[in-house]
Amino acid sequence: MKLPVLDAPFQGNALIIYVVAQERSVGALLAKENGKAKENALYYLSRMMKPNELKYARIERLCLTLIILSES
Repeated sequence: MKLPVLDAPFQGNALIIYVVAQERSVGALLAKENGKAKENALYYLSRMMKPNELKYARIERLCLTLIILSES
């Protein structure tokens, strides 16, 4: 099993964002296509939600993930 290696972004290349919102946590993966029909990871994010965030609807949790990612 190979461990994932983080790559660096290049200006002009499209980025891919995967977001997930669980019941008590949120996460994201920022990736780019490497030209070989595969993707390279650029950044991982995961965080437990705060007590007041646990009341959020699913779409609000997904938006929260994007906000946290943009502030990172």
